[in-house]
Amino acid sequence: MEGTVFLGSCALGSLVGIPGLVMYSGGTLKRLWGDLVVFLVTVAGLLAITVAFQAIRPEFGMFVAIISTAVCLSLAAMLENLGVRFRSRVISALIVLGLVITPLELLIFWRNGTWFYQTFGALDYGGAAAIGVGAGVAVIAILFRNRRMQTASNSKRTDSSFSTFVGALLFCAAVLVLCIGFELQWDELSPTIIANQVSMALSSGLAASAIERIAKARNTILGVSRGMVAGSIAALASCAYLEFVPGVLVGLLTGAITEYCSRNDRQTLGLPLAIGGVTGLLLLGLFATQTGFVYSGQLTLFVTQAIFVLLAITVGLIVGIIVWLLLKRFSLPELRTK
Repeated sequence: MEGTVFLGSCALGSLVGIPGLVMYSGGTLKRLWGDLVVFLVTVAGLLAITVAFQAIRPEFGMFVAIISTAVCLSLAAMLENLGVRFRSRVISALIVLGLVITPLELLIFWRNGTWFYQTFGALDYGGAAAIGVGAGVAVIAILFRNRRMQTASNSKRTDSSFSTFVGALLFCAAVLVLCIGFELQWDELSPTIIANQVSMALSSGLAASAIERIAKARNTILGVSRGMVAGSIAALASCAYLEFVPGVLVGLLTGAITEYCSRNDRQTLGLPLAIGGVTGLLLLGLFATQTGFVYSGQLTLFVTQAIFVLLAITVGLIVGIIVWLLLKRFSLPELRTK
């Protein structure tokens, strides 16, 4: 049963997670097939090296490789919408992969996957600090540093509301399957993971829609899709450590914060990833079963989670600014500020 769950999770995750997040980000695999090949080869090489040196279990490494490829290809899709040429966008994504995602994922899943918690006392079930906080902040920095870059990225999107929503659904489904797979077998925790993943994504999408309605007097597919992606990332961090009601509360807060922060910002990828990761990790310090503040009366876990989140933000911000400077210097001279 263990092997069946593992292989099935990998297969489904690789099929729907990668194209799903690309669709959500406004790209298509048809335009990015070259980028995809480069990322797959690079991620496979990193996986082989880390497994060979016994830095990570191959099962965990496979799941990390799938979602890392999805994030890198989605960043490439957004840069492609800006008109960034193939070489520059691939190098940019590989920098984020090599300096943000891979180091943080290795920290979280080192050896058998329990070393991180046993050594530092921080919780992160599926690597949301890397995929959500670190990569999300890097994407924000790459695009946010120049408003014209944001506008260009949004105006050149060729996706429809339907494809954005479908992409968000596919990505949420992939994260759900990957989180089930992280258990390596169907066990007593699997129903909790499923319930929290589904409820957090849905509640986050609903909360984002409510805030959008209040702020703009209308609702859009982008708003609910953005909320669902953020809720799914929050669940990636916390789905195994929360009871159902706290999970819904985390989802509601994640969606509300995501939409509030996005009301004047058209970024579809960076903010949901970053806010989902930050809220999922920080609120574990309050609501984690047995060890969170609500259950234990101690702030130890919350402080530890906050330090971990700050580390991921710092890494993502530094690397994102470096990539932005490289793009500004070599690929987007028309966007240089005077």
